Amino acid sequence: MTNRKRPHKGGTRNEFPGTATNVVQARDIQGDLHLYAAPATNLLVPRQLPADDGLFTGRDSDLAILDDLLNRADRPSAMVISAVAGAAGVGKTALAVHWAHRVRHLFAGGDLYVNLRGYDSGPSLIPQQALDSFLRALGVLPDRIPQELEAQSALFRTLLHARRMLVVLDNANSADQVRPLLPASPECLVVVTSRSQMAGLAARDGARRMTLSVLPTHEAVALLRRIIGADRVDIEPEAAIELASRCVCLPLALRIAGEHAAGHPQAKLADVAGGPGYDRLDALATLGDERTAVREVFSWSYRALQPRTARVFRLLGTYPGQDMSIPVVAALAGTSLAEARRLLDTLSDVHLLEQASPARYRFHDLLRLYAAECACADESAEDLQAAARRALVWYLQTADAANRIMIPRSRDAALEPAEGFPRPLDFDSTSQAMSWCETERSNLIAAVRQAADIGESSIAWELAAALWSFFTLSKHWSDWITTYEIALTAARNLQTRRGEVSILNGLGVAHWELRRFDLALSFYNQALTISDEVGDRLGEGRTLNNIGDVHWSLGRFDEADDYYRRSLVLRRETGDRWGEANTLHNLSDNYRDRQRFGEAIDCYQQALVIWQETGDRWGEGATLSNLGSAYQSLGQLDKALDYYQRSLVLRRETCDRWGEADTLNCMGEVLSATGRAEAARECFQQALAILDSLGAPRAAEVRGRLQSPMPS
Repeated sequence: MTNRKRPHKGGTRNEFPGTATNVVQARDIQGDLHLYAAPATNLLVPRQLPADDGLFTGRDSDLAILDDLLNRADRPSAMVISAVAGAAGVGKTALAVHWAHRVRHLFAGGDLYVNLRGYDSGPSLIPQQALDSFLRALGVLPDRIPQELEAQSALFRTLLHARRMLVVLDNANSADQVRPLLPASPECLVVVTSRSQMAGLAARDGARRMTLSVLPTHEAVALLRRIIGADRVDIEPEAAIELASRCVCLPLALRIAGEHAAGHPQAKLADVAGGPGYDRLDALATLGDERTAVREVFSWSYRALQPRTARVFRLLGTYPGQDMSIPVVAALAGTSLAEARRLLDTLSDVHLLEQASPARYRFHDLLRLYAAECACADESAEDLQAAARRALVWYLQTADAANRIMIPRSRDAALEPAEGFPRPLDFDSTSQAMSWCETERSNLIAAVRQAADIGESSIAWELAAALWSFFTLSKHWSDWITTYEIALTAARNLQTRRGEVSILNGLGVAHWELRRFDLALSFYNQALTISDEVGDRLGEGRTLNNIGDVHWSLGRFDEADDYYRRSLVLRRETGDRWGEANTLHNLSDNYRDRQRFGEAIDCYQQALVIWQETGDRWGEGATLSNLGSAYQSLGQLDKALDYYQRSLVLRRETCDRWGEADTLNCMGEVLSATGRAEAARECFQQALAILDSLGAPRAAEVRGRLQSPMPS
């Protein structure tokens, strides 16, 4: 595993896809150097609320409390919606989202939403992950987002200062999970949902608490009327009350029971509510384990499913991700895409699944737990392992396909689709591959963890390695490090030394990008020792290159030169063409920083030939731009402009937005220096439009150029 290429502009060091020249560098208490971003000057206005619930019923008194809170002059900065004894399925999220939709027009700065997954079966979202998502939604570039929690939280508060924003923090498990996500601006309002009373948030942060109970009986019956139909409920009012009672007036249970009744239009409600085979529910169970109270209601719909649909429901209970696509469900069930869609739609129709979008589905957490119970009861351990492996292999194959098109560096053959599985997805462009990885990001991380947990160690480390291009481009450093740490343990358990070298290098790159040079060197040195022990010349070449990067970053140009040259020898010996071009590019950077422009240009040209031979348009675009900067430094402005123009074509083709803006800015400098003011202004305007759309602080620099007189 090797590091990304680093294009260069005019004499300042900017790492690809770019670190702006006005980034602030600071050392933390341990002395480690970090990059901190200045606030973007033109923030986006996010609108992240999930869709409102079309069946939302009642809660008038609770909505009135929220309305009153909003209108009070002394309103607190946060409102916690919790539940009696932590009951799940009581409608906390539905209430928060419904009310948020009613008032979102009052928050001109936008609205933010995150599911903190505090009580899901898998790991909860850590505050850094939520803040990373919020900062990106506000337009902060990935390489501007600090990794330390305190710095992330401070940047978030800075960006929300004096903005009127609504923030919904759903499914939180503790005050510590929520506290870093609270803005300081009194114009903002935070709504938190949790099974916990969040006493610490009220005591320390002034949050107001509102406790939800189950619906009153008349509102529960009103919800049944909307689902089943007013005529049927009005004909059997006492049976409807009995059905509501059996559901403990819990909204989630009411919906499923109502759908079950709606699906049997000829049956009497009395039979649904009290017929043979339906034991009376214990309403007091909600004060203990709420699953006991609703398990039987779930079973009404589950027992009515056709066998194939019931099997998919069970298998989905073992799926590790938060939401699911049709192809991964087809892989899990070992069926066709068309059949998977039909089965998912069936489960959605009876409210055992929620359709999150036209092609994605998700569970309520209680239903996920119930499905997992059914899987353990009705599926063999061997069948469950086989199903999990099918889904994991599909993720591995699709991630491998995305990895190859984003940065086509691997010389290995693509993975062959497994027999009988849905084919992995194909990608036509970097943007398409990036979009898939971003959509599936939490699921891919969960898949790596599941693979490690169930003993599929090979899939665990290979899937992490297949995410290298995505992490390199997206800068989700926290996810990168977490995933690779799991993969490192898996590789060591499997005793695959080459796999260990690959993952160690990946961890080193992540920490190198975060300027944690000592930690990066520690991982690289481990990788170098193993490569030497097992004769992994390919891994050794990658590692030597990466160690050279650390020395280059620290300004130790002689040491960097030595490591790059040793890497280049090995990469040529092993036929690692992508690696050869990468090291040539890095060696060129080292020459350039030593003012040895002739040698830099020669190495850039050699790298360029390889990028073209291997079809790496991304690498080609970066090197063309760096060649332009080298000629610009030499004063050969016509040549510089030619290289910038060629680079611009490729950067647009590969959807490299930051790179496109950087090259446009460089072109503008050259055009301005040669007296072509109007053409320069056009380049700066295009660059500014892109940087503004990305929320990049560097937009201010380009805006300043546009406001300054240009030579004519």
